[in-house]
Formats: sequence, structure tokens, C-alpha cells
Amino acid sequence: MKEKVLLIFFLCNVALFVSAQSHMEKGLQSISRSSTEAIINFLAGDELQGREAGFHGSRVASEYIVSLLQWIGVQPLNESYFQPFEAYRKERQKKGRLEVHPDSIAKLKQEIHQKLSMRNVLGMIPGKNTKEYVIVGAHFDHLGIDPALDGDQIYNGADDNASGVSAVLQIARAFVASGKQPERNVIFAFWGPAPPHAARHNAIATTITTHNTLLFISFPPLLLYFS
Repeated sequence: MKEKVLLIFFLCNVALFVSAQSHMEKGLQSISRSSTEAIINFLAGDELQGREAGFHGSRVASEYIVSLLQWIGVQPLNESYFQPFEAYRKERQKKGRLEVHPDSIAKLKQEIHQKLSMRNVLGMIPGKNTKEYVIVGAHFDHLGIDPALDGDQIYNGADDNASGVSAVLQIARAFVASGKQPERNVIFAFWGPAPPHAARHNAIATTITTHNTLLFISFPPLLLYFS
């Protein structure tokens, strides 16, 4: 009798292991070089004009990311995939980063300044534990165009950061393809402005601090400080 119980216990554990392997394999098999390269090639294409934050190419990139999330089967975090916000900075000939903090905006408004409408893209796969979150993210903008350059004037940004966006989308696809619900909610975040701009870090901080976040993964890695 004891041997039978042990055998049943062993077979159950083997079945669970095989099931887990099966889900993992399904997810990993959904990742392909061709789809990875296709995403990078689109985002880094000349048509998107370097995806400068707050400009046309960046908005096209955000629409493209949303279309892929819908195709993959990842739902929006809120009612919409988009998280709109406004950022301000000094006029173009003066150096200055994008600002979203009310105090910084108030100072900028006292002089000639730029006002840019931006948006992040946020999707989510609901987990079994609905009160805990894992965030996987990447920024999708780059440097745009420099008309003063001799020759090619577009900063295409394949490595920074079309490749990071592609990686996050592949991870999202693998989660869905596995057919297994994650233990925790998984947020897939795509931020507009890139470092060293304050706007993206504020967006990250807002996303993290408004959710019970246990793990934050970014492509490329970020060092963040929260008070």
C-alpha cells in the first residue's frame, strides 16, 4: 500500500513537471527571429523619422505597439492602452530636459518654452494574485532628426531602443502562447520619453508606486531612485 502511495505521488509530480515544461515550451516556441527583426525594422525605419518623443514618428510607434498588443491578446491596463501626459522644456536652441513636475513647469512657463503631448502604452495580463504586479518595460522613442547632419539625418534607433521594445513584445507573446495564467499581474509598459528626460522616470515611478510591484524589468536596464 505504501509503495502505491509513493508511486501515485511520484506520477503526480512527474505530470506537474511535464505540464510546466509544456507551457514553457509553448511560450518559448512563439518567439522567432523573423518577428523580432520585423518589429525592429519597422520602428527603426526612416518613415518614423527617429521617433523623437512628442512628434509624429513617436505617435506612429505607439499606435504600432498597441496594434501588436491587441494581436497578441494582451489587454489594456486601464480603459485604454494609452497613458497621455504633457511635458515641457526650454525652446529648442537652449539645452534642457523634458519636465512634468508642476514646479518645474511653472518656471518654464515664465519664458519661451515647448509643450509636447506624449503618451505611454500600458498593457496587462491578469495574474492569479490580482494584488501583486510584475512590470516589464522599454522606452520606444529615440533622437529624431538632425537637419544639420551631412548625409543621413535620421537617428533610427535600432539598438536604442527598438530592440528593447521588440524584446518586451516577444515576452508578452510568450506569456500568452504558454496558455498558462501567470501567478501575478504582468504589466507590459512602453514609455515615450527616453533618459535623461525626467518625464519617463516620472511615468515609471507613477506606474510602480500606484501598484504593488514585486519586480521591475527594463530594456535597457534602469537605475531608479524613489523617496
